[in-house]
Amino acid sequence: MSEEKLYAVKNDDGKYWDFSDITGFWSIYLDISDCPTTTSKKQAELVADEQGGHIVTFVEEPKKVVLTKEQADCPYCHDPFLDFSGLTDDELDWKQEAFCSVDENRHIFYGSFGDGYDGESKTTIINYCPMCGRDLRDKS
Repeated sequence: MSEEKLYAVKNDDGKYWDFSDITGFWSIYLDISDCPTTTSKKQAELVADEQGGHIVTFVEEPKKVVLTKEQADCPYCHDPFLDFSGLTDDELDWKQEAFCSVDENRHIFYGSFGDGYDGESKTTIINYCPMCGRDLRDKS
């Protein structure tokens, strides 16, 4: 997630600059001003330097991800990324068994020598771990 920021300029009286109206500091309440913020840090710095005041930066807080113990400890969607049979890559008999597993990039890999597997696994991007139900779009 890219970190997006908004900037406001506040003077010593606690009033915020209105970026839509260059007549000056407008209000102590952000919600009364038509445009109390800008996405341009340079614009905020210019106003702060020319009009007096300091920059207030707003950063969106990332979504909190809460995992159950089962999800946090799931060996299928976390290291060691077990095959869905419960075996590690080293334990699988690649000549005899079908395989299916998930990696850290939301790819599910699957194949089988018994159905004409040619050495290349098939992949599909998935959003949830099929074993514990964790949302794989969240990097936790």
